[in-house]
Amino acid sequence: MLASCREGWANVLLEAMACGTPVVASDVGGTAEVVGSPAAGVLMPSATPANIVEGVRRLCAHYPDHAATRAYAENFGWDETIQGQIRLFQQAAQGVAAHAPVLRH
Repeated sequence: MLASCREGWANVLLEAMACGTPVVASDVGGTAEVVGSPAAGVLMPSATPANIVEGVRRLCAHYPDHAATRAYAENFGWDETIQGQIRLFQQAAQGVAAHAPVLRH
């Protein structure tokens, strides 16, 4: 359970998932990027008591297989993260090149 009002990239979520434990977390900051599959757990709109209860109920009603949760977390290893960064930089470079002015001599 991560009932935050603000978050960046909460590694604690990935640590739990890497152990096969799905999470319930408030949908703030980068949390939606981490909890992006039913195998990962449940996002709640905000950290109110009612949303926390509903998030736990939803998780219990559709509890994912521990192996599926762990497999999902493995998509966030260093190799995958580096490849994602490379793709992002390539897309940015292509966008810059596409909009670069044509120089005439």
